[in-house]
Amino acid sequence: MDICHFAPDSLIGTTNITWTEAQSNILTNFTSSSYLRPDTGGALLPWLYTVIIIVIHLPVVVVRVVRWEITQSWCLVSAFFTVVVYIQAYLSTQFQASKILVWTPIVLVIDAGATLQVFFLVIEAKKVLVGDRVVIVDPPENEPNTPGTREGSGLLRRFRAIREPREVADRVSPETLDMLPIANGNQAQEDACRSCPKHCDQPEEEQLQPWKDPAYYSAVAALILFVAIVVLQLIGLVKAVQALHASPEPPKVRWCSPLFQPFGLAAVDGDCHVYDIDQNKHKGIGCIQIPGYWQQQWLKGTVAGVALELIFEVVDLLILSGTNRHRKTCGGAVKMKRPWTTIFSGAIVLLVTLIYGINYSSSLPPGVTGRMTVVENSQGPAAYTISLVSSGLRGTIIGWSDGLFENFRTTYFGNPSS
Repeated sequence: MDICHFAPDSLIGTTNITWTEAQSNILTNFTSSSYLRPDTGGALLPWLYTVIIIVIHLPVVVVRVVRWEITQSWCLVSAFFTVVVYIQAYLSTQFQASKILVWTPIVLVIDAGATLQVFFLVIEAKKVLVGDRVVIVDPPENEPNTPGTREGSGLLRRFRAIREPREVADRVSPETLDMLPIANGNQAQEDACRSCPKHCDQPEEEQLQPWKDPAYYSAVAALILFVAIVVLQLIGLVKAVQALHASPEPPKVRWCSPLFQPFGLAAVDGDCHVYDIDQNKHKGIGCIQIPGYWQQQWLKGTVAGVALELIFEVVDLLILSGTNRHRKTCGGAVKMKRPWTTIFSGAIVLLVTLIYGINYSSSLPPGVTGRMTVVENSQGPAAYTISLVSSGLRGTIIGWSDGLFENFRTTYFGNPSS
C-alpha cells in the first residue's frame, strides 16, 4: 500500500478510515491465500460441462450425417432441454449485461441445425411423390435385406417405379427416388400402391392424413423447437445490441473471496485500484465490483456470432429444402442433405467456449492483481495483505449455476434467516 502514495488524510473508498489510520496498524502476522471467484452470473459455461456436451454431440453429429434416423429422438430431447435451459437463463438473468456469460445464445446453433434436419428428412422419408400423387411410405415389418439394392436405413418400404413405356429395372426408395425418372400417371400410382397394400386398402383420403402417422409428430415437434430456438436467438441478439449501446464502458461485475470477510471494508490491489467490499454473510464471502472486460467482449461476440449463425441457419434451410439427398461424384454418392454450416459452426462454438472456459477458470479477471491489501475495522482501523488465486472449476460452476437459478431465490440459495 506504500507504493500507492495516497494523501495521508484521504478516505479509503467510501469508508470513514483514512490511509494514515489504516497504515498505523498493519497486521503483519495475518497473511493468507484464497480464491477470487465470480459472483452470481459472472461465469461462462464451466469447461467440464462443455467437455460433456462435446463428448455427447460429436458422435451424434457423425451419426446424423450417416444414419440420421436413429438420432431423431435424441436430437429432439436435446433441443427441448436446451430451449428450457435458455428460457430459464433469460428469466433468471433478466438480460443483465454483467451476466452475459450465462445467457449468451451463441451455443443454440447446434440444436437449430439438428431440429432443421429432423424436420426436413422426416418429411422426405415419409412422403414420396409419384407424378402428381403422394404415396405415404411406411417402415416394413421384418423385411429382409435385398442384395444389390439401396436400402438407406432399412426403415423405408421400397416400391416399384414405372417408367413409360417399360418398367425401371431398379426398385427404389425415398433414398434413391430423386436419382430416377418417375413417370406421371395412374399406372405408377397403382404399382406403388401394390407395394404398399396397407394404404391401398384404405380410402385415398385416409392415405393422405398425416396426423395418423407418428413420424409427423416428430416433424411438428422439430419445427416448433426450431422456431423456438430462432426466437431465443433473435431475443438474445437484440438484448446484446441494446446492452452495448446502453454504455460504452464495461459492465460492473462482482467477484468474491472469503478473505474479504467478515470485517473487510475496502481492498487495494497492486495497481492502486480501490474497491469497496460488500459483505455477504449468508454465503460467507465478501465481494468487490470490477470492470467486466470479459463480459464486454462476449457482448460483442454474441452480436457478431449470433448474426452469423442466423445466416448459417438460412443457408442450411435452403440446403435441406432444395438439395438432392445424394449427389453423384466421381467417388460415388455423397450425402448432401445435411445442415453442414450449422454442424461446423456449432463445433467451432463449442471449441471456443471450451477454450475460454478453461482460461477463465484458471485466471484472475483483467485489471485485478493477485496481491491485495484489505482494510478492516473490527477493533479499530487496520490493514492486512492477502494473496488471491483463480477460482478454478468449482468457482466457475458456482458462479454459472447461481446465475442460472437466481430467480429461484430461497428455493435455490436457502433462507438466510433460518
